[in-house]
Amino acid sequence: MENETEKGNITQEKNDFIEKYSGITWSEILQSLAHPHNPDELKAVKIKGDSMKNERINNCDIVLFHPQKTEGNGFYVVSVGNSLVIKRVDFDPSNERIMLISANPAYKP
Repeated sequence: MENETEKGNITQEKNDFIEKYSGITWSEILQSLAHPHNPDELKAVKIKGDSMKNERINNCDIVLFHPQKTEGNGFYVVSVGNSLVIKRVDFDPSNERIMLISANPAYKP
């Protein structure tokens, strides 16, 4: 069984560890998350709903995106009417149709 002195030492070690890294700024965190992109070129949207839950994009998550990235595989933030949505985009060249695909079987493309 642990005595009070040992508990105090563990707590102090945890506090020392936290203080050692408390100098990290939000700017540094954003740069790390945005790598390899320039954070000044990114936008952020807050997710509302569960249409992408099977891709682990959940309600109230924040998604960073590059507004000029318009090609390649992955997810896209797309303007639909007055809203922004995040979906997988599928282009069918045979009938020149774009489909926005959710990652939740409750939502049809």
